[in-house]
Amino acid sequence: MPAPDVLAVASRPNGRSTDVTRRLVVAWQHPVDRSIEPIGFLANDGAIYRFTYIRNALKVKDFRPLLGFADLRCSYSSENLFPLFAQRAMDPRRPAGDFRFFSGERWIPLASEPDQ
Repeated sequence: MPAPDVLAVASRPNGRSTDVTRRLVVAWQHPVDRSIEPIGFLANDGAIYRFTYIRNALKVKDFRPLLGFADLRCSYSSENLFPLFAQRAMDPRRPAGDFRFFSGERWIPLASEPDQ
């Protein structure tokens, strides 16, 4: 059953809802007053990445859709992490302790891990 705050429901080609195993809240910061508001979920089920806006995105003052995610009522999916989010992911070349702390089991598994 989809979360009641999600605007669109991701589905498999057969039309059934997916079993999302890990979700990360995506927040947006207002450029002037610096307030931070949740606007969507980035999820990964082990094979597919999905981004979906939440209802709160419709109410956030001055919010404009993220680049590449123009439709607030659409669910976006990809086999690869979307470029908008990939550029914000921690570089695996950071000190090993930092990388493991932030990428570990907290949300979506990253493609590579630094050498030990």
